[in-house]
Amino acid sequence: IKNPTLCLSGGMDSEVMAMAFLAARVNFEAIIIRFNLNLNQQDIQHAVDFCEENKIKYNFYEMDIVSFFENKIVLKRNGMKMHSK
Repeated sequence: IKNPTLCLSGGMDSEVMAMAFLAARVNFEAIIIRFNLNLNQQDIQHAVDFCEENKIKYNFYEMDIVSFFENKIVLKRNGMKMHSK
């Protein structure tokens, strides 16, 4: 895959994957999912700090976590809507 995108959650698993990409010199960007109502603010901050420390380009996906569980529109990015079903 040329220029993959990695979803960084702020957790250990996605951070290890990012470190593997960096070690292998894979050119990639990160996506960080931001829940409404700042429900995952601590995770977001950790992911952003990691990206900035490692010079990784990142973008955000906005996610309405309540709608996710109600099976409605879950992700929006640049006007694009992704549905859960």
